[in-house]
Amino acid sequence: MEKIIKEGSILKSLPHIEKRQFLILGAVRFSGEIIDNSYQNLNSCLVEMSNKSIRRIPESFQFAWNIIDHSQRLIKFLHLLPSVSEHRKTKELLRIIKEFRNTFQHLDERLDRALMNNEHPVFGKLKWCMSYDGGKVNNYIAISGSLTFNASTNKYNVGKFNSALQPSEIILESVDKQKILEIDISSLYTELVGIIHKVEMSLLEQFRKHGIDLIDRSSTTDVLFKIVNGENNLIVSELSNKSIK
Repeated sequence: MEKIIKEGSILKSLPHIEKRQFLILGAVRFSGEIIDNSYQNLNSCLVEMSNKSIRRIPESFQFAWNIIDHSQRLIKFLHLLPSVSEHRKTKELLRIIKEFRNTFQHLDERLDRALMNNEHPVFGKLKWCMSYDGGKVNNYIAISGSLTFNASTNKYNVGKFNSALQPSEIILESVDKQKILEIDISSLYTELVGIIHKVEMSLLEQFRKHGIDLIDRSSTTDVLFKIVNGENNLIVSELSNKSIK
């Protein structure tokens, strides 16, 4: 699985640049790694539930909504950079994410207006399918919360499954007013991988053009402090800012 922020990402080795740009790119890197971790954990949950029938429903929705939340944040950070602010593709992606994220941000407002009328679970539904040897494909729907019972049909309201769903797709469903919304988390993740790759290539080209060396910041990034007897002890083997070509 290709990550948004790879091991050798230039965003982990930023040179001495203007402070505002440094902070923005650092925030992009951090948001990207949060999304990477959430996507990896979401996939692990879905595989485990599919293959072992172990319920990991709350964790799965936590990771799914986490991806939506931080995807919007990441793109907003990118739009603070002059080279990305007018990027048409990221603007459209932000619009889609924002519309979907708003359904989650305003749960209290939607409870009576939309969720009760649609009998839709508050935190939505997750849909995915798994392919197995021999061409077998199983479809799955995870419901957040308790199923509602439809007295007229004498059945529980599970919802509809898209038969065209591919094994690589993970769909998160929510509701806005009277409209059911769906977002393909896998496609969103792939889009972000491509966007960050282009940003990194653009930065690398600029740094090389101006003869700017990258700096190994591994010892001063995402650090942990242990407080003992009022003293700050930095848990790193050695503090260094070594230039790397």
